[in-house]
Amino acid sequence: MTRRRHVAHHIRRPCLALFEGSRVLRLFIKPDRMEIDPIVLLAFGPPPDGINLEDDTKVKFTVTVLTLLFISALFLSVRIAVRAKQVYGLSLDDYAIIVSWVFVAATGAIVVVVGQAGAGKHVWALTIDQVVDVTKLSYVYGFFFTTAVFTTKVSILLFYRRIFTCSGIQFRIVFWFCTILVVSYPITFLFTMVFACQPLSHFWTRMKGTNGTCIDVGQFYVILSIINLLTSVIVLLIPVPEVMKLQMSRGKKAAVFGILALGGLVCIASAVRINYLELFSKSEDLTWAMGPVAIWSSVEPSLGIVSACLSSFKSFLRLFSRGSSSREKSFGYQTTPSRMRGHRLRFDDEIALRSQAVGGEGSLCSPRGIEGDRQIYVKTDVEQTFSEAHHV
Repeated sequence: MTRRRHVAHHIRRPCLALFEGSRVLRLFIKPDRMEIDPIVLLAFGPPPDGINLEDDTKVKFTVTVLTLLFISALFLSVRIAVRAKQVYGLSLDDYAIIVSWVFVAATGAIVVVVGQAGAGKHVWALTIDQVVDVTKLSYVYGFFFTTAVFTTKVSILLFYRRIFTCSGIQFRIVFWFCTILVVSYPITFLFTMVFACQPLSHFWTRMKGTNGTCIDVGQFYVILSIINLLTSVIVLLIPVPEVMKLQMSRGKKAAVFGILALGGLVCIASAVRINYLELFSKSEDLTWAMGPVAIWSSVEPSLGIVSACLSSFKSFLRLFSRGSSSREKSFGYQTTPSRMRGHRLRFDDEIALRSQAVGGEGSLCSPRGIEGDRQIYVKTDVEQTFSEAHHV
């Protein structure tokens, strides 16, 4: 995408002729009789044999992206509905995931616009102005995508911070190390892309032969995406040691790890996206190569939102299958002791987890709420809450 070739290098076929005196350019004509913009031909060379310039994947990737956006919105709505009915209401991690969806929706809107501009078609089927428009939109898209991925991870980290209030030194070290990596991701992207080309407009006008310089943006995308993948893996693995300490049945522990495993799909989507980014960075047919990149760039943050909200479905079904009075009792609106509220541990409030003596050796957490009590409570059912609370 960032590579520029000299004009002479692109003139490979005799059917392209430049007449210096009259400045007349005879257009390259494919067998399907589609005329190619001469500047596009000079910038990208002649199209390979065997491609159909009428091919268009715009509908395919647009429908895919909008479908993913709808699914993520559905899961987010369920999460917000459940949180709004609970004692504590929305937390910082909930607000962060809402912000993430807003940016995912923005990337979806850009995908629709960039499809109309020409992405999904072969570059030789576009005019040079269309190529410039697509490239300009792709530049803007990167900022929204990066912010969407960043805020999703921030939401997950805030969730960990809220849940694992009594954790050991090792957990804290890994947590803050990962937090630094997550925060550095959008900062690195921002500063690099702002100064990627000199002048900045050269990023999308270089196909016209304008003067300027650019870094190898395609390879930068690939390298940053690899770092993003590694960070996603770390975020996924952070809670595993803490969950292993929880005293619960095998079935409940398997359910917890099942939810965490869904986060692995995000890592897989990120790895697939890296593959298409690598192909995109090496392709002369850049607008055609944008199709798969657009799809997998939507899969990654959308799956991140889905995996962050999936566990709320159990509470959603239970919550809205009962009457209002039953819901109040189930979530302890009136009967949960106020002194316990600051000491409860909630693992998304859908799976009843319980751990004894988490504040052991090496813990940075001191007991809160009840003097000398070192238990952590994770509960959703009023029966379990009552039986445990009255025996403390």
